[in-house]
Amino acid sequence: MARSGALYALIPCRTRLTYSGRMTATTISFRADEQTMAELRQLAGDGNLSDAIRELIHAQYTARLYAQAARDAERLRNDPADLAEIRTLNEELDEISAW
Repeated sequence: MARSGALYALIPCRTRLTYSGRMTATTISFRADEQTMAELRQLAGDGNLSDAIRELIHAQYTARLYAQAARDAERLRNDPADLAEIRTLNEELDEISAW
């Protein structure tokens, strides 16, 4: 798969996904305005538009997963029940380590 330098640089290393061509592809269509097409062509560079769209979808999906994980971590970090359990476990560990 040819990768555009501009598109490839936008996707952090841990989120780069490859398409081997072995999967069954489904054709979808959407209506792109002139600005969207110009931006997509710029992102695709020398690669084809389908590969660019596929990579952008994968990158967005991964970004949403990381954002959800960050929200979950923040929620758990401030969860009173979790904090109470952590305090209880720390107290138990302190008692054990005293021996």
